[in-house]
Amino acid sequence: MVASGCRDGGAFSFLTEGLRCSSIHWSIYTAARDVSLNLCITIFAGRGVQQLLACSGILAFYSLATFQQMPFEALSLNFVEVWTSAGLMAFLNFTAAFGFQGSAMNLKALSESTLSGDIDYNSRAMWLVSILILSVGVPILLMVFEVACMAPAIVPMMPRWLQPVSKDELSAHKAKAREWLRNIDLGHVVASMDNVELRRFLFSVNGSPYCEALEKAAKPRRRLTLQNSTLAQVSQRSYLIES
Repeated sequence: MVASGCRDGGAFSFLTEGLRCSSIHWSIYTAARDVSLNLCITIFAGRGVQQLLACSGILAFYSLATFQQMPFEALSLNFVEVWTSAGLMAFLNFTAAFGFQGSAMNLKALSESTLSGDIDYNSRAMWLVSILILSVGVPILLMVFEVACMAPAIVPMMPRWLQPVSKDELSAHKAKAREWLRNIDLGHVVASMDNVELRRFLFSVNGSPYCEALEKAAKPRRRLTLQNSTLAQVSQRSYLIES
């Protein structure tokens, strides 16, 4: 992978298919999330509230990390990963808040509450079902949209901003962006950055913030290129370093 500049993933490239070259390790984080969820269920066995809140915290952390890193090449995959994690986190939180976390579910009591027309119970149950439908329904609609994009007859009927970008179009966009960025005054752009923008810029260049990034940039004959994750930011803060 080093020799090919991450263009050739080697014999085990199928393990990282769909991931950006800077996030080929993301499967480790996904496995760590699943193991952590199982550990929480085991450690807090018999304590429903603790199980739900601990799992909710793990999903919240994973959802935020996915939103920040955008590890997948396709934007739709990133959206599905963030949406499902956040939706499940909300579902677990509301389950604990509405009192549906009993470790030993009394089905008879629940049936009596439902048949007797318990308004409070029915209201809480409907809210929980609504959250579940949103958590599952939006990714399903997105998958239907992705399937529709595979039909040549349907794609021209979509708005231009919804149409998928082909590899040839992406290459052309990159070439135009590189030509345009050659006329950008990098010093002026860096001088106008705030703390957050400067940190993101240095990290996107070579993966190290502040002093470490500047030390790497000072090395002779070192080429620094922006990662794909910053391509969307170029339209707002355009910069390119090549030394």
